[in-house]
Formats: sequence, structure tokens, C-alpha cells
Amino acid sequence: MILKLMLLSLTFMISISCASKDRLEVAFKSYSAGDYDLSITQFEQLCLAKDPVACFELGKIYSAGRDIAEDKPKAISFYLNACDLNYQIGCEQGAFLTVSNQINSDNDYLNALTLFEKACTLDLYSSCYSAGIMYFNGEGVDVNYVKSADYFQLGCAGANSNSCSALGYLYSTGKGVKQDYLSATIFYDKACLAGNRDACFNLVQLYAEGYIIIEDKIVIDLYTKTCDWGLASACNNLGILYTKGDIVRKDVQLAVNLYTVACNNGEVNACMNIAQLYENGIDVKTDMFISEKYYKKGCDMDNAISCSKLAENYLIDTAFGVNTKKAYEFYERACSLGDEDACIVYQDKQ
Repeated sequence: MILKLMLLSLTFMISISCASKDRLEVAFKSYSAGDYDLSITQFEQLCLAKDPVACFELGKIYSAGRDIAEDKPKAISFYLNACDLNYQIGCEQGAFLTVSNQINSDNDYLNALTLFEKACTLDLYSSCYSAGIMYFNGEGVDVNYVKSADYFQLGCAGANSNSCSALGYLYSTGKGVKQDYLSATIFYDKACLAGNRDACFNLVQLYAEGYIIIEDKIVIDLYTKTCDWGLASACNNLGILYTKGDIVRKDVQLAVNLYTVACNNGEVNACMNIAQLYENGIDVKTDMFISEKYYKKGCDMDNAISCSKLAENYLIDTAFGVNTKKAYEFYERACSLGDEDACIVYQDKQ
């Protein structure tokens, strides 16, 4: 008799589940057809019946503000309903929306952290990373590198590459864990193999700086890989290696090409490297027009040294003719960017 009742109960639960699924499909179809009022009504009824997917979809609808007016408080409320029903992505999205303002209170951050932590316990490993970052930055709580490391460990164990990369950083700096470059390379490598560009770059930096001894070819390959992935700093560092020719065949033209890519993508050191090559005629023909072009790009990126170099060149007629007014404009700019020597020159002129 008990077994019969259990079977009947199971059959009843399955029928409810199927009915809920059917009603969800109807709600989605209504939304796709543009009948938003009907769709929202259907989702709300299902959410009241404790369907987490329906609650989550309502959160998406009210947070997007595309087909109906955006209502952030209502969106957060529905995300929290989904989270209360252990729908992990509802917790995560509720957390992100809670701190989506430019100005957030400590209470907002604390609420978001609580949601990330719950999502992490529900095995949403991207939320483990977010919780770790909040402890690392002290958002809503005091800075706590140990707690940060704990959450990065959970995220990395769940194959979240950002968590593995962050854990590599903690081991390389000794924050929250004992400094251990070998452990840092292990976690960076795990993230790198998963396609995390920044982890690959941080890994090759450890190799290049001699913290871990590795074959030169691996250093070149990793810099090439991260440069190809669009990381300007990697292109610049690879250019330096081809300029020096210590661990790879010297190729200054290739270096210039790499510096150019990096400079055009915002790496000011690469702009400086091109400018200095052409100013000093290092394995290229001296060309002050090219040099000053790249000093100007560096200055436009708020690099004080580049501004000072332009100022010097306008005083000594290197390429564009003497122009004292322009020279002191660049000295003033360099001074405002923190170059004390430029400040002295500018103030003397004043």
C-alpha cells in the first residue's frame, strides 16, 4: 500500500512538472510573438507557483528594458525569487544588477557578495570568482586575501579560468597564500590552456623574468600567442626580444612591426620604443619625423616622457623647425603629468 502511494505521488509530481514545462513554453511563445503583457502574466503565475525559470525570465525582461520599460527594482526582486528557489544564475544576475550603478552603497556590495556566495555554493563557478574578487578588492567587506584565495580555489576546481588565473596571481605575489612561483605557474598554465589570454601573459612574464626556468622557445611561443590574441603588452615585449636578439634571432623590422601593433592598441611603451629606435638610429635609419610622430602618440596617451622629448625637439630644430611656443606647451603638459624636470624648465620660462 505504501509503495502504491509513493508511485501515485511520483506520478503526480511528474504530471505537475510536465504541466509547468508546457506553460513555460506557452509563455515563451507569447513573448516571441510580441504579446508581452500575456507573456508576463503567464511568467508571473508560474513564478508564484515557484517555477524558478519563470522568475528568472521576468528578471531578464525587466532588466533589459527593450520590449517593455526597464524596472531595475522589479528585476532584482524576480532574480532574488529565482535565487531563493536555488536557481544559481538568478543569484548571479541579481548580484550583478544590484551593483550596476556607478555609485553603490556598502549595503549593495554586501548584498551582491551574499548572492555570489550562494551561487558559488550552487556550483556556479563564475560566481566563486566574483566573490573572490569582492574579497580581494574589499567591496562590501574588508579586504581579505585568504577568503579571496578560498573562493578562487573553488572556482578553479570548477574549471573557471578566471579563478585559476587569479589564484596564480595570489601565489606569485604571496597574497592570502604563501608565495610560491611554481604553484603560480601551475594555475596560470591551467587558465592559459583554457584560453585565458591574461593568464598566458602572466605565465610568460614569470618565465621571461627568470622566476621559473623554461626553454626560450616556450617564452617566444607564449608571447606570440598572446600578441596574436590582441594583447598589446605581449606584442611590445615580443618586439623587445626581437630588438635585443638574445633568445631569438635579431629582427628589428619585425620588432618595429610588433611595436606598431602594440602602440596602435594603446601600449604607450611600444610608441616610445619606436620613437627611440628612429631617434637614435638603432639598426634603422635615423628618421626624426617618424620618431616625433610616435613621441606625439605617446604624449597623447598622457606619457610625460614622450611630452618632454617633443618639447626638447621643438627647442633644437630636430624635424619640424624651432618652435619655442610649442616646446613650452609640451613642457607644461609633461609637468602636469608628473615630470618634475619638465616643471622646472616650464617654471623658469614663466
